[in-house]
Amino acid sequence: MERKTSYNSTFKKFTVRWLHEAFPQKRDKSCFVLSSVLAESLVLRNRQLLVAANSFRQPMTTMLIRTFVILIWLTSVQLFYVTATYGQVSQDDTTILLKAFRNVTIQRQIVYVDTVNKNSSVPEGLEEIFQKGTVTDLRQVNSIILTKKEQNYLLSQLRQQVVWSANLFPNSKRIDTDSIWTFLRQMNAQRALSLKHAVLQKDTVTIKNLRYDYPYVFTFTKPIYIRDNTVCLITFFAMCGRDCGQKETSFYKKENNKWIKWVIVSAGDF
Repeated sequence: MERKTSYNSTFKKFTVRWLHEAFPQKRDKSCFVLSSVLAESLVLRNRQLLVAANSFRQPMTTMLIRTFVILIWLTSVQLFYVTATYGQVSQDDTTILLKAFRNVTIQRQIVYVDTVNKNSSVPEGLEEIFQKGTVTDLRQVNSIILTKKEQNYLLSQLRQQVVWSANLFPNSKRIDTDSIWTFLRQMNAQRALSLKHAVLQKDTVTIKNLRYDYPYVFTFTKPIYIRDNTVCLITFFAMCGRDCGQKETSFYKKENNKWIKWVIVSAGDF
C-alpha cells in the first residue's frame, strides 16, 4: 500500500528535495547534499527571522525615539523648576510695585506677565552703574553708595528667573509671556474703537481719558531688599506695543514706615 503524507504548508520545497537526494548511491555525495541542504535551511530560516526582526524594528525605533524626546523634555522642565523662583509678594512688595505702576498708568486693572526671564531681567548698563559704587539719582537729588557685597547680591537676585502666581495684586490679571502682543493688539483695537465713538459723540471727557491712557502689560523683577529691609530695588517694563512703553529701575527707601522713591537709577520711554 502506498503511504501518503499529509500536506503541511509550513514544509518548504527544499525539504522534499532533501528527502529525494539524501540517500544516493555514493556516500560522499549524500554527505554533501545533506550539508548543503542544512546550510540552505539555516539561511532561509535566518531570512525568515530577519523579516520578522525588520517588521518589529520599526515600531521599536519609533518607541525609542519618543522615549528619548520625553526624557529630554522632562530634563528641561526639571532644570526650569530648579532654577526658577516662584514669586509671592509681601505687603511691602505690593505697596512699592503698585506705587511704581500708578506713575505709568491710571488703569484700574494691572496686567502682568507670568514669567520674568533671567536673561532679560537685568537692564542694560546696570552692572556698570553698580560697579562705580556710587549710584546717583537721575534727578540729581539723592545717591546711594553700594558695597561690593551689595552689588553682587543685587545682580545675582536680578538674574533669578521668577514665575509669578495669579492674582498677585487686587484687581490684576496674569497673562502668558507668549501672548503679550496678541493681548496688546486686541486692547489697542478696543481703545481705538472707543476713542472713535467718543469723537463722534463729542464726549470730551472720554476723549481726554482715552487719549493718554494706553493699555499696558507689566513685566517686573521681584523687589530686592538690602540694609535690614529699609532699602529696596525694583526694575520694571511697561509695554503698550512693540515700539511703545516705559522702563524704570529705582531704589525705594522706607522712611517713617512709608516707602518713597529715593534714587532713580535709569528710566525712559521706548
